[in-house]
Amino acid sequence: MVIMANLLNLVLNASYFKDNTASCRQYLESVINEIKEFNNSDNIMKLELLDDYLKSEFKKGDYVEITEVIKKGRGNCLGLSMLYKIIGDESGLPISLVIMKDVLRQTHCYVLYNDDGVRKPIETQWDWKSICKKYKITREYGYENIKRHFSQPESLGFTVLSDGLEIFNKYLVNLVLINHFKKDYSKRAHYLKQLKL
Repeated sequence: MVIMANLLNLVLNASYFKDNTASCRQYLESVINEIKEFNNSDNIMKLELLDDYLKSEFKKGDYVEITEVIKKGRGNCLGLSMLYKIIGDESGLPISLVIMKDVLRQTHCYVLYNDDGVRKPIETQWDWKSICKKYKITREYGYENIKRHFSQPESLGFTVLSDGLEIFNKYLVNLVLINHFKKDYSKRAHYLKQLKL
C-alpha cells in the first residue's frame, strides 16, 4: 500500500525519529488495512473497532514518539492521540486532536470523532472519570455529563486541530519540549504558552 504525503509521512519522515520507522510503518499499514477492510461500512463501527483494538494493545506511559509508542506498547496522551489520528486519517475516519491548554500547568489531549453531526470524544490515556478528578472539573460539569461536554470542546475553550501539518508542527514542538524539559512541567508550560500552543 502506498501512502501519500500526509500526517503519517510527516511523523515518520521527520529527522527527529531515527529508529524503527520501517517496522512502525508496516505495523500502522496493517492496522489501517484491517480497519479499511472491516465489512461494515458504518464509520461508528470502524471507530469502535479502532478504539477497542488500540485500548487492548496500548497502555498509559511516558512515550510520545510514534515509533516508541508502537515499540513499547505505551504512550502519553499526545503519543496515543497521534496514533489514533494517523490511523483515523488513513482509514477515512474524521478524527481531530483536541488540546486542553494550561490545565494545572500541563496540556492534555484527546481525540474527537466528528461526522454528520455525530460527535464522539475518545479519551486515549485515561477514563473520563479520572480526567474529571485529575483536572478538577467535576464540580463544574459532573461525571455524568463529561462526555457530552468534551464532545463540544470549542465551548470549553480547547483547541481543535484537524489539519495534518498544523498537528505535526504542534506535536514536534511538544515532543522537543517534553524531551528537553523532561518532568519540569512549569518550564514546559511556560514555553508552550510563549509559543501559543
